[in-house]
Amino acid sequence: PILKKLPKDQFLISIDSSKIETQEFALENGAHIINDVFGGSNDLFHLTKKYKNGLVLMHTPAPPKIMQSKVNSYTNVIGDIKKIFLLTLKQVDKYNIPHSKIWFDPGIGFGKNLAQNLEIMQNIQQFKIKKCGIILGSSRKSWISGIDQSEVYSRLGGSLASALYCYKKGVNMFRVHDVKATNQALKVYKNLCLK
Repeated sequence: PILKKLPKDQFLISIDSSKIETQEFALENGAHIINDVFGGSNDLFHLTKKYKNGLVLMHTPAPPKIMQSKVNSYTNVIGDIKKIFLLTLKQVDKYNIPHSKIWFDPGIGFGKNLAQNLEIMQNIQQFKIKKCGIILGSSRKSWISGIDQSEVYSRLGGSLASALYCYKKGVNMFRVHDVKATNQALKVYKNLCLK
């Protein structure tokens, strides 16, 4: 597999999987981060204790086929997601995993409507829990078309706007399609903010 041949000392390798067999194989072959869209499991936390990898734990209210039917199941979208993250962290703590190895992802577009996605980004700093990081995956997603009816290939502007806005609110990792453009936007933004 290509994973074995990638130079592990030149960049971080993140594997997106919720299957424990795939997660373990990836870690055995040098992956640095496991991104679990279902928020992790005791098996994954056990592996993380062993391999000392990073964890991205995303909020998804239900499996993909039915997750959009769950948009009306929240009492309070921010409070409900944060409660799940706190419960997850309580479980993670049983494995003595440093909080600096964990990023919480509120799951933009996963079982949320436009208003909920916007509310999450407007309040994303509330997901800063202890020393855990926050990751945002808003790039090119359909929430942007809910504002301006854009096609997926025409959503760079919306993607950059959400990245800059959420960076200002404390997000410290981004999952993006347009790496170069996002990096440039963040560099320019940081320079503009210098006093």
